Amino acid sequence: MTRVITASEFVVMPWKNGKGETREILKIEDEAGWLLRVSSASVNEPGPFSDYNGFDRSLINLGPGNMRLRSEETLIADLGCLDVAHFPGDIPIFCEIDKTCVDFNVFCRAGVMFATTIARKLTKPEFVPIPAGSGLLIYVIDGELIAHDLERREFGVVSGECLVSDIPQVQGAERWMLANAGEGVCAYIAVAFRGGLQRDI
Repeated sequence: MTRVITASEFVVMPWKNGKGETREILKIEDEAGWLLRVSSASVNEPGPFSDYNGFDRSLINLGPGNMRLRSEETLIADLGCLDVAHFPGDIPIFCEIDKTCVDFNVFCRAGVMFATTIARKLTKPEFVPIPAGSGLLIYVIDGELIAHDLERREFGVVSGECLVSDIPQVQGAERWMLANAGEGVCAYIAVAFRGGLQRDI
């Protein structure tokens, strides 16, 4: 099933460390808890990240400020706008910012769920490949886009909304076509996700 999720449907909840709020965009669970969680939050001051032991984490900086992630004395990532960092959820991370940022997070249960996350600007129509057995989430950061799936169904998605296609029952690769639906440049995030034992997406 493919569906558009609007910003009014996101679930707002406090951070584990109590220093902010998270907008939960998508969550897939089993009897043991999260398999996949996609969320976004404003980062208004420097501070430590919460511990997410047992999860792999991908983080995209949506700007407008820059983010620097450190673990003790080691620099993990220096993130400008639309840059992506990948790291285990249980390592101690301290986040430094030069001004307020918005982050976009993808959490996958380690060894059980896997995801590939990209952020890019859409300047002309392009195809997003979806590997066999993978679901897809497209989040529009800015602007608006039109998406056409394999069956040529059309979906319109605007800034702050996302389009989600569940993990298919039939194991076959496909691709979606995206096109800018408004004036200017559209920026979006694509997350392909699947369960399994190999990082092949």
